[in-house]
Amino acid sequence: MKLCLCPSGPEPTAPAPTRKPVPKDVRLPLNVHPQHYDVQLRPDIYGDDPGQFNFSGSVDIHVNCTRQTDTITLHTKQLDILRASIEIQMGSGVSEEQSPKCVSWKEDKLREFLILSFDKALKPNFLYKLTIDFNGRIKRNLIGIYLSSYKQNNVTK
Repeated sequence: MKLCLCPSGPEPTAPAPTRKPVPKDVRLPLNVHPQHYDVQLRPDIYGDDPGQFNFSGSVDIHVNCTRQTDTITLHTKQLDILRASIEIQMGSGVSEEQSPKCVSWKEDKLREFLILSFDKALKPNFLYKLTIDFNGRIKRNLIGIYLSSYKQNNVTK
């Protein structure tokens, strides 16, 4: 003899908690290795409203290409990219006209990546200079360039 107990209707279930997906692959690809960074930052903090402070800047990243690739991936957060270009470094025996051209870029906000795409592949063992121009907001959230204050003699500075 078998006994089967069946409920009269579906059991209520609690909804599964929603979480932000945790990115698993946050390491940069190994197709280029940075050799040197030249960074210029121009903060604009002279207005009356600190909520409107911003900055502009540019970076030259000198990289050694270790594997043929037509993309370069960088970490970035809360920047507006204005322009990106790449050129083969002098002494490589290749003319500037033969340098790849940056044709597009996209952000992967979940992994905080900036992915630059080029019209032709970068070649292994060549040195390149990647130039990126950008803008950003100066915020109070302790990320990147941020605004802070302190008290001295009961005066906030």
